Amino acid sequence: MASELYDSTYGNISVAGNASLISWKTVSFLPTLDGVTTTAQVTIPSPLPEAISTGDEEYISESSLNPTLIIPVAAFDATSSFSASQLAYSASAEGGLPYSATIWVQFDMSNIALPISFNSHPILQLIDPDGDLTIMETDNLTFSATANDADSNLSQLSVAWTITDSIGIVVVTSNDWQWSNDDLSVGTYVARVTVSDPHGGTATTSFVVTVSALDSDGDWIETCDQDLWWDATVGVDCGPDDLDDDDDNDGIDDILDAWPNDACASQDSDYDGMPDELRCPDGVTTTLVEDTDDDNDGILDVDALAGGGEEGTTMSMIAAVLLFIAIAALVINRMRKSE
Repeated sequence: MASELYDSTYGNISVAGNASLISWKTVSFLPTLDGVTTTAQVTIPSPLPEAISTGDEEYISESSLNPTLIIPVAAFDATSSFSASQLAYSASAEGGLPYSATIWVQFDMSNIALPISFNSHPILQLIDPDGDLTIMETDNLTFSATANDADSNLSQLSVAWTITDSIGIVVVTSNDWQWSNDDLSVGTYVARVTVSDPHGGTATTSFVVTVSALDSDGDWIETCDQDLWWDATVGVDCGPDDLDDDDDNDGIDDILDAWPNDACASQDSDYDGMPDELRCPDGVTTTLVEDTDDDNDGILDVDALAGGGEEGTTMSMIAAVLLFIAIAALVINRMRKSE
């Protein structure tokens, strides 16, 4: 047989046989947020030992202006007894810091003050970029931010980046304080970064990222005629790569240029990935290595040109045959005239 007492006073209690007794206490609170009445939720762990517990490990109130709980504070059976002297509790309120304390178990446990402190929001600092910017397609864009919080250290703060396109679709996300991206296509984007603390405080900022079409040779300037994609002032094709017929301005159209984005090279006769010749304009460098055997015949170009190799001999023979044919034609022509 189980009996229960609610908000009662009692002296010595004796329990025999299969009987048991639980004493319950009503506990209520008056929460405030920086001195202003607010709603809050209170949690009180059960103080009873497991052997004579009610089966509930904790009791959680609804969020209200006067959260109230009925807590078991004493339990008795034929072999054991327990009476709690204190109750531990914790509370949370929107916009406030977590609150926890202990209270003595006493007859009147109503309207206990619950002074919750306001949670300071993080202060966000955008490091890179520091505002709106325009980049070129394939450019590597670095994002970096930091924050501080009066109630939390940086390791307790979380960061979330989102990049949305012109119609609001999220195209890139990150949860790192520093990261980079180089695959945004041509268009206009809004980048937003939000920092959150463990207690619901947030800080947000945003900026615009404009991505222009790739222009490898940098000739898409004011003098570039955007109808003809021709710059008459310097006599070169111009504009973004997809409209510029000569993306490296080396005088060789891209369709014929083995390296359309490297002004130092254009021809690869033997298709071995090494240019026949390197001629870099002033101020331009390349990682390419010049081919020393343009036809892959095993004879260095310098030897072939000097006539010291098979190719030099072949060219000499061809020249001799052509000269013989020319002389023979001249003799025959004169003989005909003399007849």
